[in-house]
Amino acid sequence: MARRLPSGFGTRPWLIQAHGSCKDTQTLVDMPDRSLHEVIIPEMQDEATHDCFLLSVTSRTSKISLPPLRPTTEYKGATCGVLGSPANFTVVIVSEVEVESEQKFMLCCCPGDQDWTDLTAADDNLRFSGTIVSHAGKLYAGNLVVTDVIDGAVRSRFLDTEGKVEAMHGSTASYLVVSSGDIFSVWIKYLGRPYDCSLIKIVVRRRDLSDLVWTRVESIGSDCDFLLSGDYGLSCSAAAAGMQGNCIYLVWSSCDCERLYKFCLDDMTKSFHQILPNPTSPCCIPDE
Repeated sequence: MARRLPSGFGTRPWLIQAHGSCKDTQTLVDMPDRSLHEVIIPEMQDEATHDCFLLSVTSRTSKISLPPLRPTTEYKGATCGVLGSPANFTVVIVSEVEVESEQKFMLCCCPGDQDWTDLTAADDNLRFSGTIVSHAGKLYAGNLVVTDVIDGAVRSRFLDTEGKVEAMHGSTASYLVVSSGDIFSVWIKYLGRPYDCSLIKIVVRRRDLSDLVWTRVESIGSDCDFLLSGDYGLSCSAAAAGMQGNCIYLVWSSCDCERLYKFCLDDMTKSFHQILPNPTSPCCIPDE
């Protein structure tokens, strides 16, 4: 297994897939040709520690230590986001809505803090769901909860939704993506169980934050791609990445493998490639 990163890593979009029994194996997927490169990233190895940090994989000297967290089992369903500017930022960890006995939580800290600040009680009426994206120094959650630093304190609030929004019934997955100064919402409808299903529909909406109106769009741009994986989504230049433009790429764990789907918005076709022989999500283990 290689210890050096492959040539071209960091110059175009790559997927980092953590898998194995303890998520201690990292496979890098080169998006243009789907080639696989198994590497060792020491900071991502499973260790008996509660250390928490931000890491730039392309420059391993860029490591920012954060306060330690309690055992990771207490943070099931957590999503992390960074708000503020590169010179003055705050890390926020939130959970989705409560599931069964799981309790929602919201924690924040700044580099140099000794402990995490618990904001759960302060924002008890808010419900976070889906992805979290950072835009213009603020965080936006899947149901458009906006989080900002106001008078030195982290505060969250709902954004009102204007305009008619087409409802999607049944099983869906949703993602937020920031592109060209706007926030896009990507909804994917599937039939069946998540790990054994057929992806049957994709809907893309754009929300212009100047007028707070959702608008369904048929294109994201000829030189734009969306990359969706886990709880995160981002946009990139298709030309710089060497990929077909106006496409949405989605990493999806199926019962037989890890797949990379491509939705082409030009003709509304979809295709997929196997990128790992086994799924990375534990919920993808079929019932006995």
